[in-house]
Amino acid sequence: MSEKLNETLVRQICAKVTQNIKPVQYLMEKLGVSKESAYRRMRGDIPFTFEELSILATNLDFSLDEIINHNRENRIFIDLQGNCFSESEESFLAMYKEYLKYAQQVSNDRNSETIASMNRLSLFFLTKYESLFKLYFYKWMHQTNPMSINNSFSETVIPTRVQTLKREYIETINNLSNIEFIIDRNIFLAIVREIQYYYSRKLLSDSDIVVLKKELLELINEMGKLMQNGKSDSDVNYKFYLSLLDIETNSTWSSFDNSSGSIFWLYSVNSVYLYDTKVTQMHRKWFDSLKKYSVLITQSNELAQVNFIDKQREEVENITESLLSYI
Repeated sequence: MSEKLNETLVRQICAKVTQNIKPVQYLMEKLGVSKESAYRRMRGDIPFTFEELSILATNLDFSLDEIINHNRENRIFIDLQGNCFSESEESFLAMYKEYLKYAQQVSNDRNSETIASMNRLSLFFLTKYESLFKLYFYKWMHQTNPMSINNSFSETVIPTRVQTLKREYIETINNLSNIEFIIDRNIFLAIVREIQYYYSRKLLSDSDIVVLKKELLELINEMGKLMQNGKSDSDVNYKFYLSLLDIETNSTWSSFDNSSGSIFWLYSVNSVYLYDTKVTQMHRKWFDSLKKYSVLITQSNELAQVNFIDKQREEVENITESLLSYI
């Protein structure tokens, strides 16, 4: 580690450690090193390992890109969960905790802003619905644990720890301030196809389909209500834009407490978190550009709004009637 990089890290440690504990004592406790080793790390005589950097970043709540990018121009550090294909329940919990942590950062600032592009329904909407959330968890278990591939939907039980996080996440997003969604015209199509797939494999029963359809229709009605009113029952401000172009992937940009962050979904079960200022500014500009090819359907463009809602409702109603052929 270079001298400049070490100085940047030490400044972060000193700024983040609470006043009632000395930085050296903190390093001794968190890193399990001797007093002399802690002092030598603070002086730059011994470099911090990447594992030690990760421990400090997690416990002191700073981003590693704040440290690394001081020494690497045009290089961005990404925060990516690396264990999403190991011990499925634990990896789901790790993913959900990161998602919750990000939402809490945003909700703590009453002047925060969030913009999201969506080509498929995310946990933001699915969490509030028992069976739809269970389907998300069920899909995670299928994709990350080959041993569970033949388990039926009805056999799946949501662990208590996940249920606890779920309640905390719902409470958090109900305290957000301003949210804008730029949504794909086929935002419900992915989950419709997933339901069709599991139903065709007889992993979803007819009664499961009834419940999932009911919740999907309730979600469509909820989105329609938000589009009409521009505000939720918990007083969160909403704007929906309907993209005239296909949206490649889900992503989110937020500003909070004079900071900003971005989330990019690589695929539905894992995401990349970025807090680098240059990247988040570029991401915001991309959203502004995407709006140019979108139509505002919140409290306006009633025809486009109604057509969108009717199209989503039709896809859901016809889940079993339009089953796709799987080989």
